[in-house]
Amino acid sequence: MFSNPRTRLTHFQLQVEAANLTIVYLLNSLLFLTHSGQWINERFSLAIYPSALFLFLLVKLFAPWRRISHWGTRLSLLSTLAQVAMAPFGKTRFLDSFVGDFLTSMVKIIVDVEAATCLLATYFFLRPERVLWDCGAVAKIVVPILCALPLWWRFQQCLRRYWDTGSRKPHVYNALKYLISHSVRAASIHPAMLEFRDADCALNALMLLSLTRGCFLFLCSVVVFLSGRYYGRLSSRRE
Repeated sequence: MFSNPRTRLTHFQLQVEAANLTIVYLLNSLLFLTHSGQWINERFSLAIYPSALFLFLLVKLFAPWRRISHWGTRLSLLSTLAQVAMAPFGKTRFLDSFVGDFLTSMVKIIVDVEAATCLLATYFFLRPERVLWDCGAVAKIVVPILCALPLWWRFQQCLRRYWDTGSRKPHVYNALKYLISHSVRAASIHPAMLEFRDADCALNALMLLSLTRGCFLFLCSVVVFLSGRYYGRLSSRRE
């Protein structure tokens, strides 16, 4: 929809990709449910099927072979992700802004990928209780960064759009929206907040900040929507 017509997938190709991934996922799940604990040893069987599915998805997404994946489309996506990560110094085309906004809604998925990567990378080398302990320690450092980065990138993109266009609406409003969301996320994972989670003062401050964020997001969305409809009617009348 946004990229070069030579590299983007057609509707039929999207349906084929979805069907292939669905078949592989269902087959992997069926083998895991029927063979886990019965092949070689229990610990190996419990990890081989999730590991195989995880590696298959990595190869399918990032392998530079056209027979395995649509590398032209993957390369376009990777270059767009690089532009998002370079904000505010990268490009801020519509595709870059769309992907940056999409990443803010994928925080839970990104955190799950981090957890799966840590578990699969340490499962074969450490004891089960040690795996959970080490992955939990890593998550305390990595997860807050993964949660904050998409909001920070989107905030920088909005500032760059305001710098390029000189228009406050909607870029400044969007920048403030993502800045407040980033502040709420940073406050919720601050060491002092985690240590005194049961303290009334800390919880009240976090609730007040979250309420302020929600009210601002609602007002910002309503104002931008109504102003867009108003200016759209004016332009249509002038024409």
